[in-house]
Amino acid sequence: MASESNAKDTPRRIIIRAHEHWHNDYQQIVQNWLQRHGYADPTGWTRRHYVHLLGVNDGRFHIVIDINKSSWGNESVQELPYELYRLRKPIGSTG
Repeated sequence: MASESNAKDTPRRIIIRAHEHWHNDYQQIVQNWLQRHGYADPTGWTRRHYVHLLGVNDGRFHIVIDINKSSWGNESVQELPYELYRLRKPIGSTG
């Protein structure tokens, strides 16, 4: 089994599906995801990770985080492991 630090060093793609109302908050969403998943410096994400947005479709958009972008080497995007997440509004929230 890989250690926790080795897992964080592994290049991979994170895809977060969110409601279009949160489109302008994507940077905060990325920082929160990185912090929640144990990345020590969520403010340095622009140096280690590449973030891009996919357009709105059916009221939803996707945030794509390419983790450890400089470690990809010769791998193509299709060969990288990926994780999918769906962002939901908090329980009891009306907005």
